Amino acid sequence: MLYDFGSGGNQDPAQPSYSGIIAQGRDGNLYSTAPYSPNGYSYGTVFMITPRGGLTVLYSFSPGASGIYPYSGLVLGTDGDFYGATEDEGSDNGTIFKMTPKGQVSVLYTFTGGSDGGHPYAPPIQAHDGDFYGTTSDGNSQSPYGTVYKLTPKGQLTPLYQFDQRHGASPYAPLIQGSDGNLYGVTTLGGNLNAGVVFKITRGGKLTVLYNFDISHGSQPFGPLMQGNDGSFYGTTFDGGTNSSGVIFQLKPDGRLRVIYNFEGTGGGFYPVTGLVQASDGNFYGTTHNGGPVDAGTIFRVTPQGQYTVLHKFDGTSGSFPMVTLTQHTNGILYGDTKQGGSVSSL
Repeated sequence: MLYDFGSGGNQDPAQPSYSGIIAQGRDGNLYSTAPYSPNGYSYGTVFMITPRGGLTVLYSFSPGASGIYPYSGLVLGTDGDFYGATEDEGSDNGTIFKMTPKGQVSVLYTFTGGSDGGHPYAPPIQAHDGDFYGTTSDGNSQSPYGTVYKLTPKGQLTPLYQFDQRHGASPYAPLIQGSDGNLYGVTTLGGNLNAGVVFKITRGGKLTVLYNFDISHGSQPFGPLMQGNDGSFYGTTFDGGTNSSGVIFQLKPDGRLRVIYNFEGTGGGFYPVTGLVQASDGNFYGTTHNGGPVDAGTIFRVTPQGQYTVLHKFDGTSGSFPMVTLTQHTNGILYGDTKQGGSVSSL
C-alpha cells in the first residue's frame, strides 16, 4: 500500500471511483482524480502521487463553472498537460477540463444536456489527429442514452453520435483508438437484449455495432476496451456469463467474441468494474469489485489462453472495492487504487 486516502485531512482525495483513469506524466509521477474528499471539504480533487507514495493535491473542485465530481481520472495529452471530465455542474451537465502538471485548471467545454449529451464519467482520449474524443452517459430528451463527441484542443465540440438504445445506451467507459485509426468502445446497456454492446465509430461519426451482449457471453460492460498485441480487443463485463458473475472476453475486429474466463462468483473474485491492462509479460491484469475473504475484491492475472490466477485478495486494511483500471508504469510496476478500505475509510 503506497497511500491511505483520507489520511491527509480534509483536503485529501477520497473514494477514487470509476472510471478514474490513472495517467503517467512526463515526470514519471502518476496523476488522477477522486470525486470526493473527507467530510465534504470539496467536490472532488486532482492529485499527483509519486511511485513511492508521496501524494500532492493539485486542485480541489467546488460548485460552479469548473464542475464537480470528477469521476473520470485523467489522460496525458501530447502537449504534456492532462485532460479529464466532471460529471456535474458547469450548467448542471458536467465539463471537460485541462490541467497543467502544476495544477492549473481551465474548462474547455461545458455540456448543455442537449445534442451534446451530459454527465461524462470518462475522460476524453486524444487521437492521432490531435483532437479529443469521448462519451457522455446521458443527456436530456435529445440524447437520453448518451453520446460520442469530438473536441478540438481549443474547446470546440462536435457531437458525433447520439445513442438510441438499439445501438447501445449509457456509455460510461473511455474510448480507445484502434490500430486502424477508428475508435472503439462499449455501452453498459442497450443493444438487442439491453445487455450492452461493443461498437466501432469512425472519426466522422459512422457507428457500427460489433457485438450485442447476450447474457450468456456477458452483460453490462463497464470497463474500457484495450487492444492486445495480437490485434484483438479485450475487456470485461460486470454481469452475465456461466455464473452470472461477469466474464473476460476477446473480440476479433470482425466481431467474433470468445469468452476467455467466466468469473465463478466466489472468493476468487467476481463483478469486475474495471478493464484490463496487457503488461510487458504479455499477460492481462485486472481487478474484481467483489470476492476475497471479506468480499472486498481481488487483483488477478489471466493469460491470453484463459489461465486465471488471483494475485491479491483485498481485506479492508489493504483496500476495498477497486473500481479503477490498473496501469503499468514505465518502471514495470502495476498501480491502482480502491474506492474504500485502509485505516480511514470503512470497509
